[in-house]
Amino acid sequence: METLNDTMKKDRLLKVAPFSFLSGLFNFLFGNSSPEAIRKRAMRAIVKRIRSSQYSLFYRSETKELTPACGKFFYNIYKAVYLAQTSMPDLLRSAALRTAIIEEFLDQEILEGFNGFSAEKIAERAKGASSQALTEELRREFDALSGATDKAAGVQIETSYNMILALGQFVSFDFYTLLKRFGFRERGNNFRVTPQFEFINAEPVIGLLQDFVEYGAAIDPAQDWKRVLKLLKAARNGSDVMSVEQWYKVLYQLREVLRNDILILIIQHAGGEHDWTMAPQIPAGAAIFSGWLDVKRKTMEGAITKLVTSQWTHKIGDLKQAVFGNVVVNPLKYYNENTSALFTAKGFGGFTYTKGLAYLSTFLREVFMKEVQEFCDFLTIQARWIPSPLPFSEASHPIQAFIKELDNFDESLNNDGTNGSRLFKALVGFGWDRSRGKGVKELLLTINNEAMTLLTRTANAVATLANYVEAAKSDYFQEPHALIANWRELGAASHRNMADWLKGISDKLEKFIELSRLFIER
Repeated sequence: METLNDTMKKDRLLKVAPFSFLSGLFNFLFGNSSPEAIRKRAMRAIVKRIRSSQYSLFYRSETKELTPACGKFFYNIYKAVYLAQTSMPDLLRSAALRTAIIEEFLDQEILEGFNGFSAEKIAERAKGASSQALTEELRREFDALSGATDKAAGVQIETSYNMILALGQFVSFDFYTLLKRFGFRERGNNFRVTPQFEFINAEPVIGLLQDFVEYGAAIDPAQDWKRVLKLLKAARNGSDVMSVEQWYKVLYQLREVLRNDILILIIQHAGGEHDWTMAPQIPAGAAIFSGWLDVKRKTMEGAITKLVTSQWTHKIGDLKQAVFGNVVVNPLKYYNENTSALFTAKGFGGFTYTKGLAYLSTFLREVFMKEVQEFCDFLTIQARWIPSPLPFSEASHPIQAFIKELDNFDESLNNDGTNGSRLFKALVGFGWDRSRGKGVKELLLTINNEAMTLLTRTANAVATLANYVEAAKSDYFQEPHALIANWRELGAASHRNMADWLKGISDKLEKFIELSRLFIER
């Protein structure tokens, strides 16, 4: 008699059986799509590919072991690249290598042209030349030469350097650590006897195998490696990094093993990651040709700066002698180099026109008030002017006022002055709050602008006076006189040689204007 429980069991079987049958049929026809099933099928496919590979002797799939044959493969490469492994790091850092590459591909005429921008060659060209004209000429020549450089040569330079980077990366692979796993015990370059290698567990060295594959994939066997090795030899003063024959044997072995995918299959199987893919580790290239051009340009600009500074300094010295003679030029009391050093030591610009204002102060006090003003007063009072003497007389008045302006400006920088108190307070605050640096810079900019304005206004006023003096000088040497009627009487009254006096005052004024503009325009 069928119980309720039996009926329920039977009912469940009727419901479950069709589903189980259909699932089994689906799995039979299409395979199980679960991740684990997919993984197992992939692993079986990997094992099948390993066993059919010409390098199947590298690996025991049943025990996940690398074989002595695999160890010997890495050992043969290690022998070939050992010397390069020790020399490449220094080579990659050396300027000699980059120079050797560039000189290999650039035309000799182009190279000689760029060599003309050395500091020595520029110094030779600078003799008797205007720094401004020479600067413009050099920059124009450099740009023209850069534009004339063969673009294909630039590509060859970058390609060769990138090949060397890839080679350096490849030989940096840690062969020794990997070979120690196989039982390799030699150290250094003792390769006279081929060692006996052992079977090893592949799983602990998967990371090393991945590095080797990805480094090796960055090496392109089709490239001109003979030329690359020649460049490396040149950079090592004629000493080979490795022989061409050895490297081409490595390239052949590397190409065949990577093309066969045996190492990738081993990595996938031993690591249990059937979907692992290799990504070539291409070293970040460096634009060495543009970098070389930058160095050449910087060398040229450095020589130009040195030339300009030298000529500027020499000219300042000549003008200083012409204006002041043996008069000592003293710095201002506060706006000077010593005070400026307090700010430059903190990384700020400091005071820009300290020398310019020192010359201005000395000119006003020692030259203008003692020499020029005497001359102006003499002509104003003693000369019989054909037109009114008023413009000439008034031309000197503003210059006298600049003495007080200059003193007020300098005094404003003492500790109690308007500029000094604010400036030193900001500098002290910068010591504990770096954000106050902006305030220091702004104050220094304002102060330097005041100094430049004062220097400019004085130079302009002196230029106005110089025009009147020049007109008087011209009038002295011409007949009939258009400005002053009594030049002969003036000579007798002054007990001076009037021609020399006119020339001397005119020359000092013109030289001071030129001196001031050298500071203003710098």
